[in-house]
Amino acid sequence: MKVFGIGLSRTGTTSLNTALNVLGYRSFHFPPMQKIPSLLDQGWNAMTDSPIASTYPLLDRMYPGSKFILTVRDPLEWRKSVRKSLSIYPPGDWTFFMHQALVGTPTKPPVGLDLVDLYWAHAAAAEEYFRDRPEDFIAIDVSAPSAWMRLCDFLGKEIPNVDFPHENRS
Repeated sequence: MKVFGIGLSRTGTTSLNTALNVLGYRSFHFPPMQKIPSLLDQGWNAMTDSPIASTYPLLDRMYPGSKFILTVRDPLEWRKSVRKSLSIYPPGDWTFFMHQALVGTPTKPPVGLDLVDLYWAHAAAAEEYFRDRPEDFIAIDVSAPSAWMRLCDFLGKEIPNVDFPHENRS
């Protein structure tokens, strides 16, 4: 079974990656797109962050029976975090980049599209895609007190006796 973290960057994907490693998965954070199949063939059985966030339908077809985890957080705090961590890009450029990553083609985003709009569109698309398959999909806020319980229940794992990892806190 493969596990894919399909949350957008800055939604707790690094924390999820660490948690998956704690649970015994061999998890790769932010894999290069062209190397995903070969990495999975080399024994990596979990992946998080981009480009996983935009390729989950393809990965679902390629690896049936996999589990998909959408990491979520407050969208306004997410936008603030994205802008802070990527302050070298003007907000419009980052929106353009995220739009391209999510739609998979180099198209311009609609005029006035904001990062929060992209966040909600991504979450809605993932929830709709897995609507009839709750055994394959979970949306989780990794900062919630119930994060370990929900993640371990979803993956059929025992809750480890350590705090849930919280990487990249601002």
